[in-house]
Amino acid sequence: MKIRTTFLTVVALIALFAVAVPAQAQPTNTATWLAQYYNNLFLAGATPVYQTQVTNGLNLDFGAGSPNAAVNADNFSARFTTDAFFNAGTYRFSIRADDEFRFWVNGVSVLSTLDAGQPNTVLTVDQTLSGNVHLQIDYRERSGGAAISVNWIDVNAVTTPVPTGSWLAEYFPNQTLSQPPTAIMNDSSPSHNWGFNPPLASMPAEYWSARWRTSQTFTAGTYRFTTQADDGVRVFVDNNLIIDRFSESPGAVNVADVNLTAGTHVITVEYLELFNNAYLDFKIEQISSSGDTSSPTIPAGTATATVKAFRLNVRNEPTTNGSVVLTKIDQGQTYAIIGRTDDSSWYKLDVNGTQGWVSAPFITVNNAASIPSTAPAPTLNIPAGSVATQSIRVNLRSAPTTTGTEVLDIIPRFTIVRVVGRNANSTWLQVEHDGQVGWVLGSLFFSPTPLDFASIPVTG
Repeated sequence: MKIRTTFLTVVALIALFAVAVPAQAQPTNTATWLAQYYNNLFLAGATPVYQTQVTNGLNLDFGAGSPNAAVNADNFSARFTTDAFFNAGTYRFSIRADDEFRFWVNGVSVLSTLDAGQPNTVLTVDQTLSGNVHLQIDYRERSGGAAISVNWIDVNAVTTPVPTGSWLAEYFPNQTLSQPPTAIMNDSSPSHNWGFNPPLASMPAEYWSARWRTSQTFTAGTYRFTTQADDGVRVFVDNNLIIDRFSESPGAVNVADVNLTAGTHVITVEYLELFNNAYLDFKIEQISSSGDTSSPTIPAGTATATVKAFRLNVRNEPTTNGSVVLTKIDQGQTYAIIGRTDDSSWYKLDVNGTQGWVSAPFITVNNAASIPSTAPAPTLNIPAGSVATQSIRVNLRSAPTTTGTEVLDIIPRFTIVRVVGRNANSTWLQVEHDGQVGWVLGSLFFSPTPLDFASIPVTG
């Protein structure tokens, strides 16, 4: 039987010895959006089958239905657009969709779950904005429930001071940390086991969220942040996202190793409860001391990988499809390599005791000759009517030629794309990748069975 943790009942809007630090302001998503709906998954058609305006922010939930009788209950898409004014600053956008979305800011794609299988996951992205900004959400509903919500906050606005040492807790009767909170109080820790009970008498038992913030003094070194939650959790250090699993996830463990300078740092923990059991376990432990702030000591002659990316995911399997991010490592850090795939497209590292896989293009490999092959090359289950890239990245172009065409996107290695058209001699294929339709050179792709070109329409 689970025991509900007792909260401190002292309300602390301004805590003793608190320091004012950049925190999160109230959401400003009260814009009016133009909504256009299509009875297909690709926004295809000269005109939408239904068009309307959505006022006072984008927060729609159609359940198992649709927005209008003209729109299918399943397999429809929508485009939501608005123009909003932003005072100069950095804004954190939080988006939740059932099923998929792609988010554009001034015509640039900044966040997408198209074909990524993340329904009802609350995802965030930070954008530095000023003045009038054009926002666009491309949405897909495949089956079951249909919902989309968008909120944003100014991450540098100063609100309630953050206490030093203890935690300032905010509890919200919604899934998106939307203001105002039901309660603000001091708490000794974000770790709690609520079981099947609400966190407070004034809160629901299901579908709620919470945020804890603290300002703590650290000595220089590397610190391991560990969470285990049912359901979702996010962790920020000085407004930098280090753990991001804000979705249905009963009991998942997340680990992030972060290098901290000596001094005061602000830690933020956000929690999402969906249904049934509710608990959060949060820990910080120092794993290296001052003077060891980048990488562990590695014996001479050991095969190593030095990170080239700004921040690199370390995964439990040598693939981006369906794998779990175990931790993240930073640019310039060096770790021992303990294995590789047969084709050397992925390398297995020892990251302070955590063993996981990283993609080869994002690291510099040293002493490669001594690395054993410990896993087969990644394989793809390619459905009929689709093709996949091989060991190179491929440009997705606006027309079936390399001359004078716009590069719409770059398709990563070992990525499946669906074929929707071809040119007359079938040397170029029109494909759909991450919500965009464009052209690729057919010879750069492979399929386990030959394509039936007779059934593929000539579209260019």
